[in-house]
Amino acid sequence: RAVICMSRLVPENKLDAIRRLGAEIRIVGNSQDDAQKEVEKLVGEQGLVMLPPFDHPDIIAGQGTLGLEIIEQVPDAASVLVPLS
Repeated sequence: RAVICMSRLVPENKLDAIRRLGAEIRIVGNSQDDAQKEVEKLVGEQGLVMLPPFDHPDIIAGQGTLGLEIIEQVPDAASVLVPLS
């Protein structure tokens, strides 16, 4: 079970993509801080495990492998554009 807590600022196309992956979405407040409060509530009440979207060693390590994958799949790439949000 995956419960993704996000603010009302998240665009609909991102919500649609998350739904397609089968996650439960909870929209809470107007900021990531508001959504984080819901995460902490779920962890405390339901015993769920928190996995932050960016500030966690496993997430950082996984994102770090993207460069290696690009080099393996497109070794002659001169530029790589990475959208951030």
